[in-house]
Amino acid sequence: MKKLSLTVAAMAVAATALTGCMKETSTLTVSKSKKVTGDVRYLIDNDFVDMMKAFDEEIPGAQDMSRKKYLTAMMELDADTPNDLPKGTGFKIVSGKNYSGWAFTFDKASFKAVNRFGKELGESPKKPLVKIALNKKKQVVLKYRLIGLDDAGELGAEGVSGDLPKSMQPRYKVQATFGGKIVSTNGKVKKKKTVTWSGVRPDSSKVLKVTAKLK
Repeated sequence: MKKLSLTVAAMAVAATALTGCMKETSTLTVSKSKKVTGDVRYLIDNDFVDMMKAFDEEIPGAQDMSRKKYLTAMMELDADTPNDLPKGTGFKIVSGKNYSGWAFTFDKASFKAVNRFGKELGESPKKPLVKIALNKKKQVVLKYRLIGLDDAGELGAEGVSGDLPKSMQPRYKVQATFGGKIVSTNGKVKKKKTVTWSGVRPDSSKVLKVTAKLK
């Protein structure tokens, strides 16, 4: 399953390095019974997806495919879609008016399932992609990590390396929305239940933190 997450990261970071048109969005709701519903999405500007299709020589008929079908074909070519995901977690291709990409989904998933998912998709067990828990005040504490440039480069994403000058490194815009009011975060709160992090570089040592009330 780790190969899947790194492949997604490699594609997304490669796109960002070339265009700067990538964003990560997250919409999560945590119920009072401690079940997580929502998704985390890695999205690329549709203009870049269309450019990839136009010049793709590996996938037969790529130019005539829909964006969603093309991204599905890319994943089938570059990564094994996992069949052992924790209960309540999943993976899907998404495509909208302006952006297309990949989504890791949660459907009434337990904290245990989300944390197992985060460990398996992260750079290492000590650096999970996502981690969730309740604090002593019964508030939700969520932590995100971004896949580093070195990890993306390991998969052969051209020009993607942790050695890139800072001026050339891509930046993420990450957004998360919760069912309950946000109590604290190292991001910027918007409309009480949404937090954003702007200009974040893909660095797995960077932890995005947010604490929110249960729905």
